[in-house]
Amino acid sequence: GRAAWSVRFFEALLAGCVPVVLSDHYEPPFQALFDLTEFVIKWPMARIDASLTDFLASVPLEVVERYALAARRVRCWYLYPPPEISWLGNWEARHELEEVERSICPCLS
Repeated sequence: GRAAWSVRFFEALLAGCVPVVLSDHYEPPFQALFDLTEFVIKWPMARIDASLTDFLASVPLEVVERYALAARRVRCWYLYPPPEISWLGNWEARHELEEVERSICPCLS
């Protein structure tokens, strides 16, 4: 996203990716609970140039894997299902979402 807040952060976590935050003002939620430096790369807006892609390409695979593992451990905190009212009359879609939630966040079931 291009704003100080974007759903992309949450989508990246739930997709098993390492979020790269390109905002000097966005503060991801739950910073008091987790060390975000373990699973988020925050990059200053003043340095959005070739150095960003150079940096990302230089991150060793084992570091990316460690970030992704840390992200998987906390991503359930960032899961925001649609409101109950949106599922009225569509039980099949609701069941499908519950199965996805169960596979991503077994501790919530």
